[in-house]
Amino acid sequence: MTPPPPPPAYAPPLLHFLVIEFSYTCGTHQCTFWCKTDVACHLTAHITAERPRIRYIPDEKRGAQFTLSSMTCFVEIAQAEQLEPADTLEHTFLIPFPLYDHTYYWYLSGTILGVPCKSISQVFWYSCSRPPITATFHSDTGFGRTTCDVYLQTPYRLASWQYHHDLPTADLGIDQNYLVWHTHTYWTGPYFAYIQRNKMTFSLLSIPTGSRILAASLHLYTVVVTADATWKPQLAICTAHIPPANNWQPQDYGLLGTTPLSDPIPFSSLPPHDWTSIPFNSAGLAHLIPGQIAAIGFREYKYDMLNVPPPYHYPGTMAVQVFSAEQTFPDWRPYLQITYQEPP
Repeated sequence: MTPPPPPPAYAPPLLHFLVIEFSYTCGTHQCTFWCKTDVACHLTAHITAERPRIRYIPDEKRGAQFTLSSMTCFVEIAQAEQLEPADTLEHTFLIPFPLYDHTYYWYLSGTILGVPCKSISQVFWYSCSRPPITATFHSDTGFGRTTCDVYLQTPYRLASWQYHHDLPTADLGIDQNYLVWHTHTYWTGPYFAYIQRNKMTFSLLSIPTGSRILAASLHLYTVVVTADATWKPQLAICTAHIPPANNWQPQDYGLLGTTPLSDPIPFSSLPPHDWTSIPFNSAGLAHLIPGQIAAIGFREYKYDMLNVPPPYHYPGTMAVQVFSAEQTFPDWRPYLQITYQEPP
């Protein structure tokens, strides 16, 4: 009897893996790369800072020219093994990105149960922008320095609204404790005693030129708020003048702008004995120039900035009292907070 033939011999399946899903997440000088493969395996990323180049090898046979094969030139500078142990379907890598706004490339090699396997996946590439920076800026104390905060107040005189509003200059000073916006009527008639405006300057020299301002806000520690129920005043930020030789002068009173750099905030919503944050609007962000001195004012919006005399009312008073740069303990000084992105 003839024995049956032996069963056919089959070659073992070819070991390979294919990336079927992936994502990138930028961090500080690194990129978190996640991917999913069709089979469980253990992977290593091979990284380069140069774009891989494909060199084709020509050949000629019987007068016909064709490409025999190709070779990929890949200048490897680093490797990153997946963070997960053993063989997995999902793989996480921390890819080092020493340079921001520079494209890095990597391909994957791997093993299945310790046996090297082939990749039939693509070369991956990505670039991470420099992360935004948030910084805080204070004014200096006193006069005649790089920056300061000052009040600008018309002389105490019972006069019309227009007299106080349109004065080209005003008394200028600093207070060891407070900056105040204040005006009120007098009991004998619709006269106004004085109007006060405020100016602050901040040095943005530490922000590299060419940076992009993403967000900004002025932070004030409000102490006392008096909001006349009839007037319902509002507070807003405006532009201010930077003199060529110094950062303050009495003429600043008449040079404060009338375009609001923030949305007006009702006095009634300002919390006493607490911080108030006033975000800059788009015009305010454009007013802040990296690498320069920023000068801003804050004044009452509804009447002072728009030049609308308040209706006579006794006692018509509106005031916001905030701590100045001279207040150091506890640190309730006003400050400017800016989030910016440096240039590539």
